[in-house]
Amino acid sequence: MRPTGVRKPIDWGRIFSLCSCLGPLLLALTWYGTVTHVRELQIASMALFAVFLLIERRAVEPLIVLNLFRDVRISLVSASIF
Repeated sequence: MRPTGVRKPIDWGRIFSLCSCLGPLLLALTWYGTVTHVRELQIASMALFAVFLLIERRAVEPLIVLNLFRDVRISLVSASIF
């Protein structure tokens, strides 16, 4: 069964910005304690995540709905995962 309706284009820019912040984070978590560049990878990941959040705030249809995190319960559950 095929979905009906309007076909929306893939926003490669936002997908790239999300992956670009997750890449350094995964490397930093994998290499923790073995490589001296872990701190730089963490800083790069945080900076790129901030850029991703700025892009997402202006998006008409965001990949991650940021308004969900205004609910205290969702914020606490998300924070407890990390």
